[in-house]
Order: sequence, then structure tokens, then C-alpha cells
Amino acid sequence: IYCSEVSMAGPIRFQCYINPRTISAPLKEALTDLPRIASLVEKDTGWSLSGTLPVRVTDRNSIAQSMREDLQKRVMPVLRYSDSKEVTQSKIADIKTLNKFMPKTWVLKLGASLVMGAYLCGKKEVVIPNSSRHHRLTADYYRSVLYHELIHVAQDQRHPALFDHVNGMSREIMKEPEARLLNRSKWKDMTSKLNSCMTIVEGQPFYLQKIHDKQYFPNKNKFIGFRNMLIKAIFTLIPDTKKKLDQYGSGADFFKLHSAQSPVVDEFFQPQIAETRFAKVSG
Repeated sequence: IYCSEVSMAGPIRFQCYINPRTISAPLKEALTDLPRIASLVEKDTGWSLSGTLPVRVTDRNSIAQSMREDLQKRVMPVLRYSDSKEVTQSKIADIKTLNKFMPKTWVLKLGASLVMGAYLCGKKEVVIPNSSRHHRLTADYYRSVLYHELIHVAQDQRHPALFDHVNGMSREIMKEPEARLLNRSKWKDMTSKLNSCMTIVEGQPFYLQKIHDKQYFPNKNKFIGFRNMLIKAIFTLIPDTKKKLDQYGSGADFFKLHSAQSPVVDEFFQPQIAETRFAKVSG
């Protein structure tokens, strides 16, 4: 794997991890345009980007594993390291609980087949798949994907409290295996609040893509392929995955009526507001 640095005039720096022998030409072209894409994100959100951001091009199996590791890093309860038997047993119990509630590897692999890019907020990096199945995708398609993921980076940098809040809710939901059975009303309220937060998080970049793609990335195509169409159709039949897909549409509809740019948008990223905007809390 080769690491190449793509700098920009602003305070953010990109470190791209690629295999120069296998990376597709359109994806490589898009990566060289990261500084311009970052400038567009800053203009459209009103938020600045800073620091060093790893951008990793990899295969889909590796993306599935990275997604699992990132989820584990974000929701695993913080444990005190000790040699005592009680703490050791507690750690084992936490890992078993986490594995029970985390998506299975095959689900993540299936989901990764639809993912064209992801921001892993636990690892603070962007991952992009390099697949021969997507040889028809243009550089503008990848530019649009990077635009979406850089908005997530800007969200996390500007409003880390919301991402911490999402991780905390996920941790609480996973903490007790019997929580769903013992107090179903409370469990439903928590998952509804979590979904509300994620609808805000996914809605903003999806809406901005919809209104700017034609201008920014005019050669973006919409090639999906039969296999991905089939997988997406299957996902709409599974309640949890359908809920994830719905976050994009519902969130974009919300931002049709509300500004997606700072300072107005900052209100919606306050944890107490984000968790109730789309939540269906039991009475």
C-alpha cells in the first residue's frame, strides 16, 4: 500500500492510502481533487475542515471488517484495566454482549457491497472501495461520494458532542441483552432517538448532494448494477436496514425546509434537539 499526501491551502491535509497497481483511473483522478471538494464542503456547510485525514482505498471485505472494528471501538464500554477476576469477567461479558448486538459479519459484507464510501468516526478516516464491478463509475461519481463523506467529517469536527451522544446511546442499547424484553417501551424510545440523530447526520449531506451534484459533478452517472439493485431491494424488506435507508430520504426532506448551512444548521446538531426531531417517543 502506497501513501501519498494531497495538501491544500487550508488547514486540512489528506493522506491517501492506495495500491497504485490496482486503483482505478477514475478513483485516482477523484482523489487528486480532494482539496477542491473540501473547499466546496466548507462553502456549503459553513464549517471548516482541519487536521490530517486518512483516505483509504481498499477492497469490500476489508471495508466490512473496518466497519465492524469502528463500531466496536465506538460502542465498547470503557473498562478499567486490572488483573482482578471481577473486571476480567466483566470485560468478557461486555464483549459477548457487543458481539450479540453488533451486525453479523455477513450482514456487514452485504451492506459493504452497497457502500461507495464511509466515514469511520471511531477511526477518524474515510474508506473507499476499489472494485472492478464498478468500472463504469466516473471520476465525478467518486467526487460526489467524497463530498458526502467530507461533510460527515465536518459534522464530527464541528459537533463531536452529537457523535459522542450517538455512541453513548448505542452503548446503552447494547448494554443489557434483556433490555428489549424487560422494558420494551424504553428500548423503543432509545432506538427512536438514535434513529432521529442519524437522520439529521445523513440528511444534510444527502440533501446537499441532490442540489449540487449537477453543478459540481456533471459527469456523475447512476450506474448501479443488477446485483446492487437486488441487495438494496432485500434491505428494504429488513426493518433495521430499511430504517437506515430511510434516514437519507427523510433527512433530505427535512433540509428542503431548513437551512443545511451554519449557523442555522448548528441548532439541529445539538444532541437534545437531534434526538427528538424525528423520534417517536412512547407516551
